Amino acid sequence: MGLPLTEAVVDALVPRVDPLKIEPILSYLARTGGSGEADIEQAFSILGPALNQNSWLVESGSPTTNVVPAAPACPAETLPLQVESKSEIVQEGFAFDGPKNKSLPEQLDNHVPLIIAAGLFRTLPNAVINNPFARPQLDPRKIYDVPDGMITGYAHMKMTGFVMDTSFDIRSYFCLVSILGRMTHSQYERAATTHAKTIEPKDFYKPLLDVLPEEEVDSYIKNHMSDERIVETFRRFRNIALTFYEFYEDANREGNNGHARKGGILITGLVDSIKLENDGLIHIKPSLELRNLYRATERLLPMNRSNLLVLQHSLGSLLSFWIAAQATGQFNKDTGWVKVGKRFSAKEILSGIHPLKPGVSYRTNQYQMLQAAFIELLELNVIEIEIHCRGQRVELNQSNANLCIISGVKTNILITRHRLSFKVPGKELGGHRKGDHALTHFKSITSDDVDSVSLEDIHSKVKVLLKGIKRPRGKAIDNRTADKTAYYIKHYAETMTFIAKLLLRVKDDQKLKTKASSSLRVIVRESRQTYYDTFKSILSPEVFEALDELFKDAWFGAQILTGNRLADLIKDLPKNSQIKNYDAWKITFKDQLELIFKIIKGDGGNDMLNAIRADILKSRLVLPLNATGQSQKVNAIFKAIPTKKTFFEK
Repeated sequence: MGLPLTEAVVDALVPRVDPLKIEPILSYLARTGGSGEADIEQAFSILGPALNQNSWLVESGSPTTNVVPAAPACPAETLPLQVESKSEIVQEGFAFDGPKNKSLPEQLDNHVPLIIAAGLFRTLPNAVINNPFARPQLDPRKIYDVPDGMITGYAHMKMTGFVMDTSFDIRSYFCLVSILGRMTHSQYERAATTHAKTIEPKDFYKPLLDVLPEEEVDSYIKNHMSDERIVETFRRFRNIALTFYEFYEDANREGNNGHARKGGILITGLVDSIKLENDGLIHIKPSLELRNLYRATERLLPMNRSNLLVLQHSLGSLLSFWIAAQATGQFNKDTGWVKVGKRFSAKEILSGIHPLKPGVSYRTNQYQMLQAAFIELLELNVIEIEIHCRGQRVELNQSNANLCIISGVKTNILITRHRLSFKVPGKELGGHRKGDHALTHFKSITSDDVDSVSLEDIHSKVKVLLKGIKRPRGKAIDNRTADKTAYYIKHYAETMTFIAKLLLRVKDDQKLKTKASSSLRVIVRESRQTYYDTFKSILSPEVFEALDELFKDAWFGAQILTGNRLADLIKDLPKNSQIKNYDAWKITFKDQLELIFKIIKGDGGNDMLNAIRADILKSRLVLPLNATGQSQKVNAIFKAIPTKKTFFEK
């Protein structure tokens, strides 16, 4: 305009500029960095309409605003025109890659309803992950609403295929989305229609370099290629089918029912094709219909991939996605924090990230899974929350992550803010870096922290803290008890001191003491002596003496008997989950069962039975006996070891 760029001129112009009309200019400058190196025709096609006849100025009588509003995550309109030319540049800084130096949309993207609400990725036990015949399938009858901008002209969707896991599958998907999101318009079209994109496995899994040394990344990929985990993951990608409908009535029809369709139907997949060929390269042919879904990642709130890749808890990645989708505030490029400020019940969060079939209720262990996932994110310093339960409110961050207790449906969580776009250094895939234990135990422990845990919650808190202590691994740690004790003293003295302070609060209440004692039994039998020696070393003589009875009752009340023939006989029985025909089981093991109960009724039988772990008894003996109607024998077990009856009835 020819005016000098002074503070007075800027102050005079700002109220006259329409922010909605100059947004294309700002977006264009952000993408090119103001370098002016982009194609002239492309620049004109984007900026021309905005500059034409001073249309970027506020019209007479129109309201003004001083802030450029954030664009929706995936607008219903098509992406800005990109003219194919030699100067097209693949840009860095898309979603999953870190903070951008501009204001960002409020929500993550349309992957939220696709990945989370639809249950495409689920937490699965290792036994299911490693057994393709046991892997559950997506519900083909369930109908999902299609978010605006995902695919033009269609409002509803169904999915078929195998459920993907939150172990290796979701890590591979993060890498796939990053590759597709980096493509220019013409590159995506070319890969989808004529020439599939080829990429080396180490380049496909390049995000792993954020969390592993290069030589370990090569080993990690080779291991997964040799056991065909990469091939199996790609096969599941290809087998996911998405069916889109214009009208709900078409999606809700079972078969033809003699009625004509009201609108169109489109069937596509996450990708048209992705495979590991004999040439050692990964060949990717993306879905042309889903280009808006993937290419819109240029404008999304970033999620740092390294943070998601190192999360050890199975719910961690999905919880991260879900939290990012709730954000309402703007991104602070200096601190990385994004305001959320929303309150949810624990059940609401679980429903969002781990949906169950209608009529099925969440169990205690699933609330504990959610609790563990929150603790991991708190320890990484990427979220801050408040826990509201039984009239108490606890503010949680990295310094007091240990106080996170989710007791069930009565617990509400206020998610204050997150910074999932910032890379958190110091963590490795599969564990912590040598010497770095800042994320595994607590910075400081005060009496206020101990007192803020309610008496009823102490037993569950003790269990979570003990599970969070990592067992020593590697050649550096000898199998001798003294070496293991030294390891725990060095790395977990604060954690174990905190546990002791919690136990001191319940040692005089028999009911609470019993519950706390049961929590201590999460320590496996072969490690109990090590933990006992560790507590003895780090606690003062007075404190240890006060807790000595509790430790001994929990860990040494049922000593392993040498020559326990009863234990050997019961361990030879198959687990309940392995039994296909209970009538056949009853006939096959008839003589063995008679011998088992003969020993139980004999001298020392109760002691031998009490020395066997309750979960082994339940899985290999109690449940099969119940299934075959042998209640008298089950009652004989209860009578011999009444203290374990409650566990069997869970």
